[in-house]
Amino acid sequence: PDYALFLDEAARDAAYKHQGDDDAFYAHCPAIAEAKYWGRPLNQKDASGRESWKTGNPSHQMVAYLVGTHVPWGILTNGAVWRLYSREVSSTASEFYEVDLDALFEGLPADSEPSPERLDQFRRWWLFFRRASFGPDAQGKHFVQRVHEGSATYAREISDTLKKLVFEEVMPEIAGGFVAYRYREKRVREEDEETLREIYQ
Repeated sequence: PDYALFLDEAARDAAYKHQGDDDAFYAHCPAIAEAKYWGRPLNQKDASGRESWKTGNPSHQMVAYLVGTHVPWGILTNGAVWRLYSREVSSTASEFYEVDLDALFEGLPADSEPSPERLDQFRRWWLFFRRASFGPDAQGKHFVQRVHEGSATYAREISDTLKKLVFEEVMPEIAGGFVAYRYREKRVREEDEETLREIYQ
Protein backbone atom coordinates (compact mmCIF):
# COMPACT_ATOMS: atom_id res chain seq x y z
CA PRO A 1 0.00 0.00 0.00
CA ASP A 2 1.00 3.63 -0.49
CA TYR A 3 0.83 4.43 3.21
CA ALA A 4 1.12 2.63 6.53
CA LEU A 5 -0.72 4.74 9.11
CA PHE A 6 0.36 4.90 12.75
CA LEU A 7 -1.30 6.32 15.84
CA ASP A 8 1.88 8.01 17.05
CA GLU A 9 5.61 8.31 16.51
CA ALA A 10 6.38 5.54 19.00
CA ALA A 11 4.30 3.03 16.99
CA ARG A 12 5.94 4.22 13.77
CA ASP A 13 9.43 3.88 15.22
CA ALA A 14 8.64 0.42 16.58
CA ALA A 15 7.40 -0.65 13.13
CA TYR A 16 10.42 0.72 11.25
CA LYS A 17 12.66 -1.71 13.10
CA HIS A 18 10.80 -4.49 11.25
CA GLN A 19 11.00 -3.19 7.68
CA GLY A 20 11.26 -6.20 5.40
CA ASP A 21 9.17 -8.35 7.75
CA ASP A 22 5.62 -7.43 6.75
CA ASP A 23 3.85 -9.28 9.55
CA ALA A 24 5.90 -7.57 12.26
CA PHE A 25 5.86 -4.18 10.50
CA TYR A 26 2.09 -4.00 9.88
CA ALA A 27 1.30 -5.31 13.37
CA HIS A 28 1.91 -1.70 14.50
CA CYS A 29 -0.55 -0.18 11.97
CA PRO A 30 -4.24 0.30 12.69
CA ALA A 31 -4.80 1.27 9.04
CA ILE A 32 -3.27 1.45 5.58
CA ALA A 33 -4.06 3.88 2.78
CA GLU A 34 -3.97 3.76 -1.00
CA ALA A 35 -4.12 7.05 -2.93
CA LYS A 36 -5.04 7.23 -6.61
CA TYR A 37 -4.97 10.19 -8.97
CA TRP A 38 -7.83 12.71 -8.74
CA GLY A 39 -11.13 11.29 -9.92
CA ARG A 40 -9.76 7.84 -10.85
CA PRO A 41 -12.63 5.29 -10.84
CA LEU A 42 -12.32 3.10 -7.75
CA ASN A 43 -14.39 0.14 -8.95
CA GLN A 44 -12.82 -0.64 -12.30
CA LYS A 45 -9.57 -1.00 -14.15
CA ASP A 46 -7.84 2.16 -15.32
CA ALA A 47 -8.63 2.69 -18.99
CA SER A 48 -6.86 6.06 -19.27
CA GLY A 49 -3.35 4.67 -19.48
CA ARG A 50 -2.18 6.83 -16.57
CA GLU A 51 -1.56 3.70 -14.49
CA SER A 52 -0.16 1.43 -17.17
CA TRP A 53 2.01 -0.39 -14.61
CA LYS A 54 -0.96 -1.08 -12.33
CA THR A 55 -4.24 -1.42 -14.22
CA GLY A 56 -6.20 -3.40 -11.64
CA ASN A 57 -9.38 -2.51 -9.82
CA PRO A 58 -8.45 -0.30 -6.81
CA SER A 59 -11.21 -1.79 -4.66
CA HIS A 60 -9.84 -5.31 -5.24
CA GLN A 61 -6.33 -3.95 -4.69
CA MET A 62 -7.38 -2.67 -1.27
CA VAL A 63 -8.82 -6.08 -0.37
CA ALA A 64 -5.53 -7.75 -1.34
CA TYR A 65 -3.61 -5.27 0.83
CA LEU A 66 -5.88 -5.84 3.83
CA VAL A 67 -5.57 -9.61 3.50
CA GLY A 68 -1.81 -9.47 2.93
CA THR A 69 -0.99 -7.05 5.75
CA HIS A 70 -3.60 -8.31 8.25
CA VAL A 71 -4.33 -4.65 9.06
CA PRO A 72 -7.94 -4.17 10.20
CA TRP A 73 -8.75 -0.96 8.28
CA GLY A 74 -7.95 0.45 4.85
CA ILE A 75 -8.52 3.88 3.31
CA LEU A 76 -8.84 4.17 -0.47
CA THR A 77 -9.11 7.59 -2.09
CA ASN A 78 -8.85 9.33 -5.42
CA GLY A 79 -8.84 12.68 -3.65
CA ALA A 80 -12.50 13.29 -4.41
CA VAL A 81 -13.97 10.06 -3.03
CA TRP A 82 -12.84 8.55 0.27
CA ARG A 83 -13.60 4.97 1.28
CA LEU A 84 -13.07 3.13 4.53
CA TYR A 85 -12.73 -0.66 4.27
CA SER A 86 -12.77 -3.24 7.06
CA ARG A 87 -11.00 -6.59 6.78
CA GLU A 88 -13.73 -8.14 8.96
CA VAL A 89 -16.74 -7.74 6.65
CA SER A 90 -18.17 -10.56 4.58
CA SER A 91 -17.55 -8.90 1.21
CA THR A 92 -14.64 -6.53 1.68
CA ALA A 93 -14.54 -5.29 -1.93
CA SER A 94 -18.18 -4.18 -1.98
CA GLU A 95 -18.80 -3.19 1.66
CA PHE A 96 -17.26 0.13 2.66
CA TYR A 97 -18.13 3.55 4.04
CA GLU A 98 -17.83 6.25 1.37
CA VAL A 99 -17.78 10.04 1.37
CA ASP A 100 -17.64 12.03 -1.88
CA LEU A 101 -15.87 15.25 -0.90
CA ASP A 102 -15.96 16.57 -4.46
CA ALA A 103 -19.77 16.32 -4.57
CA LEU A 104 -19.94 17.76 -1.07
CA PHE A 105 -18.26 21.01 -2.12
CA GLU A 106 -19.34 21.06 -5.78
CA GLY A 107 -20.77 24.39 -6.87
CA LEU A 108 -19.86 26.13 -3.61
CA PRO A 109 -18.63 29.66 -4.38
CA ALA A 110 -15.27 30.51 -2.81
CA ASP A 111 -16.70 33.41 -0.79
CA SER A 112 -19.72 31.56 0.65
CA GLU A 113 -20.31 29.28 3.60
CA PRO A 114 -21.41 25.67 3.13
CA SER A 115 -24.93 24.77 4.21
CA PRO A 116 -25.46 23.07 7.59
CA GLU A 117 -26.13 19.79 5.73
CA ARG A 118 -22.82 20.02 3.87
CA LEU A 119 -20.99 20.87 7.07
CA ASP A 120 -22.52 17.82 8.76
CA GLN A 121 -21.38 15.60 5.88
CA PHE A 122 -17.88 17.09 6.10
CA ARG A 123 -17.84 16.47 9.86
CA ARG A 124 -18.75 12.83 9.23
CA TRP A 125 -15.83 12.54 6.81
CA TRP A 126 -13.50 14.05 9.41
CA LEU A 127 -14.93 11.85 12.16
CA PHE A 128 -14.31 8.61 10.24
CA PHE A 129 -10.96 9.42 8.62
CA ARG A 130 -9.13 11.22 11.45
CA ARG A 131 -6.31 9.52 13.34
CA ALA A 132 -8.24 9.31 16.63
CA SER A 133 -10.91 7.12 15.00
CA PHE A 134 -8.42 4.25 14.76
CA GLY A 135 -7.10 4.44 18.32
CA PRO A 136 -8.62 2.77 21.37
CA ASP A 137 -10.86 4.73 23.73
CA ALA A 138 -11.08 4.25 27.51
CA GLN A 139 -12.86 0.91 26.97
CA GLY A 140 -10.23 -0.28 24.48
CA LYS A 141 -12.45 0.08 21.40
CA HIS A 142 -11.84 2.21 18.33
CA PHE A 143 -14.47 4.62 17.01
CA VAL A 144 -14.57 2.86 13.63
CA GLN A 145 -14.89 -0.50 15.40
CA ARG A 146 -17.86 0.76 17.45
CA VAL A 147 -19.57 2.09 14.32
CA HIS A 148 -18.92 -1.18 12.49
CA GLU A 149 -20.40 -3.22 15.34
CA GLY A 150 -23.41 -0.90 15.54
CA SER A 151 -23.92 -1.19 11.80
CA ALA A 152 -23.87 -5.00 12.00
CA THR A 153 -26.38 -4.94 14.87
CA TYR A 154 -28.64 -2.55 12.94
CA ALA A 155 -28.44 -4.75 9.82
CA ARG A 156 -29.48 -7.81 11.88
CA GLU A 157 -32.40 -5.88 13.36
CA ILE A 158 -33.53 -4.73 9.90
CA SER A 159 -33.21 -8.29 8.57
CA ASP A 160 -35.26 -9.69 11.46
CA THR A 161 -37.92 -7.02 10.98
CA LEU A 162 -38.12 -7.72 7.24
CA LYS A 163 -38.41 -11.48 7.82
CA LYS A 164 -41.24 -10.92 10.28
CA LEU A 165 -42.96 -8.50 7.90
CA VAL A 166 -42.64 -10.89 4.94
CA PHE A 167 -43.79 -14.03 6.73
CA GLU A 168 -46.49 -12.51 8.95
CA GLU A 169 -47.96 -9.85 6.66
CA VAL A 170 -46.81 -10.03 3.04
CA MET A 171 -46.94 -13.79 2.39
CA PRO A 172 -50.44 -14.26 3.86
CA GLU A 173 -51.66 -11.45 1.56
CA ILE A 174 -50.05 -13.10 -1.47
CA ALA A 175 -51.39 -16.55 -0.55
CA GLY A 176 -54.82 -15.05 0.08
CA GLY A 177 -54.69 -13.54 -3.41
CA PHE A 178 -54.09 -16.98 -4.93
CA VAL A 179 -56.98 -18.47 -2.96
CA ALA A 180 -59.30 -15.58 -3.86
CA TYR A 181 -58.35 -15.86 -7.53
CA ARG A 182 -59.01 -19.59 -7.54
CA TYR A 183 -62.34 -19.02 -5.77
CA ARG A 184 -63.55 -16.34 -8.19
CA GLU A 185 -62.02 -17.46 -11.48
CA LYS A 186 -61.71 -21.23 -11.16
CA ARG A 187 -64.72 -21.80 -8.90
CA VAL A 188 -62.65 -23.69 -6.30
CA ARG A 189 -64.91 -23.57 -3.22
CA GLU A 190 -62.64 -25.38 -0.79
CA GLU A 191 -58.89 -25.91 -0.61
CA ASP A 192 -57.34 -29.12 0.68
CA GLU A 193 -53.75 -30.05 1.55
CA GLU A 194 -52.89 -30.94 -2.05
CA THR A 195 -54.22 -27.67 -3.50
CA LEU A 196 -52.57 -25.67 -0.74
CA ARG A 197 -49.26 -27.32 -1.62
CA GLU A 198 -49.90 -26.37 -5.25
CA ILE A 199 -50.52 -22.76 -4.21
CA TYR A 200 -47.34 -22.82 -2.11
CA GLN A 201 -45.31 -24.06 -5.10
